[in-house]
Amino acid sequence: MVTRKKLDDEIALRREMLKNNYSRASAYYKSAFKDCYKEVVIRGEEISRYMYKRYALDKTEYVFHKFDLLSIGENIALSHMDYAKIEAIRFTACEFKNCKFQNMIFKNCRFNGCQFVNVNFDHVIFDNCMFTIPVIENAMDANGTFYATTTFQKCIFVGKFKECDLDNVLFEKCNFTVSKFRDSSLQKVVFYACAICGGEIQDCRLQGMAIGRTDILDITFTDERNSFVDENTLIDYRIISKRKDSNKKNEAGWIPGNFDDLCLKKSQSLRGFSRLFGVNGYSDLEGEMFYFTKKIELKALHSLKKIKSVIALILCGYGERPSFTFYTMIVSILLFGIIYMFAGIQIGDGIPNIRYPLDKTPGVKQIMGDFGRCIFFSLTIFSTVGYGNYVPLGSVGMIVSGVQMIWGVSLCALWTGCIFRKIAR
Repeated sequence: MVTRKKLDDEIALRREMLKNNYSRASAYYKSAFKDCYKEVVIRGEEISRYMYKRYALDKTEYVFHKFDLLSIGENIALSHMDYAKIEAIRFTACEFKNCKFQNMIFKNCRFNGCQFVNVNFDHVIFDNCMFTIPVIENAMDANGTFYATTTFQKCIFVGKFKECDLDNVLFEKCNFTVSKFRDSSLQKVVFYACAICGGEIQDCRLQGMAIGRTDILDITFTDERNSFVDENTLIDYRIISKRKDSNKKNEAGWIPGNFDDLCLKKSQSLRGFSRLFGVNGYSDLEGEMFYFTKKIELKALHSLKKIKSVIALILCGYGERPSFTFYTMIVSILLFGIIYMFAGIQIGDGIPNIRYPLDKTPGVKQIMGDFGRCIFFSLTIFSTVGYGNYVPLGSVGMIVSGVQMIWGVSLCALWTGCIFRKIAR
């Protein structure tokens, strides 16, 4: 089982690695092409709120360009046929800040070591685009090859990624609304503190993908074949937001809204990942993800449904924690042992019966000896072995022992089932 700290540390490590790769790529390109390309700044202006000066991408290659306060694409489009089409353009070490891409299609474009900050992608389609390439800085050095990472920070996406290569891309504090990933590679992608609302994944490669500190997670899988995951695919299973703060902005800058709805959507998304792990042959990870799915779902339940879920969590960890059942068995044996000290048991063989009155306190030595005998009797009843001459005293003792038999048989069966389920995986 991956602990919360290990999960946080691993996702943070991957995030920092991608940031370092971006910085490394930026320095490499500036050093390699300093004599060939000059830095170009294209700055527009904000005409009104979220409306910027329009700009047309009319070159085949942009290197060391900085775009700021620009609007690119079509203002109005009735269908995809009316979208602006940008095809076969290569962007290298470019920066886009405070821009808006609207009603447009990027087809066969390349983004190498680029950075997008506070960019709004409104109905934008990326078709067969590549967002990272390997850079051979030193062929003789084992660490001389790295990926020129493209990063997105505080961006808003409404659109689609189709047959794209998004490997080693960093999405940080981004909002994906009704966005779709289809037939794309998202290997070693990191989504950090993002909000994913109405996201859809179809037939994608998700090996090594990481989703961290993301409360707003609403993803459905519409695979015609299968999306692929592996043991390095990490999904943060926690809800960081509190119920009392659900109407306040989280660290990503988004408002979670209804807390119950937030938990249910994330649990359903985690359930989708759980099934995906199972389909890809990682049954142990499927079980772990299912366990966390149920724990997140528990936060949204109320009244009787919540009571049932809490009982299932305590008794067996929703079938994924046999140790919980074992601890429950130990506690049950001890508790029933204490009850038998007052309900009474008959031992035989000349040994006095055990029944403690409520108004007298025997010596410590006698209490310890009698408690040991009661624990032994509780263990034999719990396991339905019935070893020895110990029998309950009176009707109360018989009722207690009968209840313990039923409880013991049920817990033993539950424990055995959980263990065999884990072994089979």
